[in-house]
Amino acid sequence: MAQKTARRMLLTGAATVVSAAFAALAFSGTAAAATQCPTGLDTLTPDALHRATDVAQQSLGNSFPDRNVAGAYVAGATRSDAGPVGQEIISACGPDVQSKSVIVDFVFPAMLPDASRSYGAAVVALDNGRYSVWRTA
Repeated sequence: MAQKTARRMLLTGAATVVSAAFAALAFSGTAAAATQCPTGLDTLTPDALHRATDVAQQSLGNSFPDRNVAGAYVAGATRSDAGPVGQEIISACGPDVQSKSVIVDFVFPAMLPDASRSYGAAVVALDNGRYSVWRTA
């Protein structure tokens, strides 16, 4: 059990170290350019982090078709504009879209040791009363 916990902590630490650089690279690349910014988003509900995380986890296979999502886990979720993904949303779509989006960070252990593919972020928003992933990094 201690070995499994230590491994998870190591993976989380590794993902944290590479996540900022990877997210900036991936989010500002072709995938970001190909996705249009959503319009008319609803204001996030008080339970937005929980609901967005659930939706992002349920759509892992569809959101990240190029990744092995076996064993994937959430490393964090935020409504913050801090970090490269939040800043890219502001730059590409504006502060209103960013303030109505939740960024859910994932670690894909099956993709290790490939640092760039062992991390991913799903951007989730509430549109017409339904949470959905509208962009990934």
